Amino acid sequence: MGNDASLNRSSALQLWAIGTIAPALTILWNIFQKGLTSDWFILWTAGRLALWGDVPPAQGTEFTYPPFALFFFTPFAPLPYVVSYVAWNALTAAFFLWAARPYLPKDFPRALALLTPGALMCLHFGQTGFLMGGLWLLAFRGSWASVALLTFKPHLGVLSALTLRAWPALAKTAALALLLIAVSMLLFGMTAWRDFADHLLSHESEFTTRVRWRFVGVSPGFAYGIIGWLPFAIAAGLMLMRNLNAFTAATAAFLVSPYGFTYDMPVASLGIGLAIWGHWSELGWGKRLALALGFFVPTLASLGVWWMPPILLWVLWVQVGLPKYRDAPA
Repeated sequence: MGNDASLNRSSALQLWAIGTIAPALTILWNIFQKGLTSDWFILWTAGRLALWGDVPPAQGTEFTYPPFALFFFTPFAPLPYVVSYVAWNALTAAFFLWAARPYLPKDFPRALALLTPGALMCLHFGQTGFLMGGLWLLAFRGSWASVALLTFKPHLGVLSALTLRAWPALAKTAALALLLIAVSMLLFGMTAWRDFADHLLSHESEFTTRVRWRFVGVSPGFAYGIIGWLPFAIAAGLMLMRNLNAFTAATAAFLVSPYGFTYDMPVASLGIGLAIWGHWSELGWGKRLALALGFFVPTLASLGVWWMPPILLWVLWVQVGLPKYRDAPA
């Protein structure tokens, strides 16, 4: 048993080391070439427009979140761009690590949760993956408020609602979500919501046409369009019925949701890494290959989104066949 645990840990550490190389080099190269330009600029700009602009927050930007998501970004808007970028990454990473701690084995180095390929891509882009991931992990511990807040990514709010097993929790979740919508309408106006709807429709129509998405996207909608997405979504939904937990659902989210990107993957990458950490020695070579490729998906996506959905479906098949390898206490 001791030898098995040692093999699990050494294999996981090797894969972690390999998995961090490409994202780390990409981040350093981009900083050298372009400075700290990232998606955070869009979120920071939207926050500044919400506070001081005379145009709706979504106008003139690629801000695609519901307007109440501005509540997350406006506290950082008064800061200079670079300071806000660092502060956003530091605070959301700390939140994610705090939310992940109950899920981590006692012998697991905590810092590794922030060094997965998905986590590094999130840091690079200055995106919402850590915020989303922390809320996701809290939701799977029974936090109805986290489910409501996750509706800033509407499809994830719906999926995380699977954790709510009582009507009072569902009612409180719906009430908080409606309150967020109402307050955002009051503060930002209906124009912001109309802009959000326009952006949403335009994004759906551009699933397979935006070149950049083909190399940072990981979901089947980007690769194969809406019709091609359906078989993956159905297969993932059926697999989840066998074993639903925070990490199987995190992998499935990229198959059942219409869109998802490499920088959205901190939870999914961590779940795959923990499966390697706890089960590598007991798996056959095929399942080991699936988990290794799945761990590298945020890096492999640079080769094209077409390969990512089959890999993630293969990973999910392995994950649902494992015990609930680390469910956090409620």
